Amino acid sequence: MYSAKIYYTPNFRTHAETVDNIINWVCDENGGVTIVFGDPHNPTTIKRHKTDIEDVHIFLVNPAIF
Repeated sequence: MYSAKIYYTPNFRTHAETVDNIINWVCDENGGVTIVFGDPHNPTTIKRHKTDIEDVHIFLVNPAIF
């Protein structure tokens, strides 16, 4: 399972956003990013333009088993 932390520029409505359960992500030719996440049968898509993004960290999550 993958998650992402998206850091935004000061002019964006929020400073950062965490996205969990990533199914797919794509960087476009203009420097933007599209992330598909959530339930595989009913996924959610977010698209962010490069002028809104300061940095994106996508990382593999290893869920703990208790």
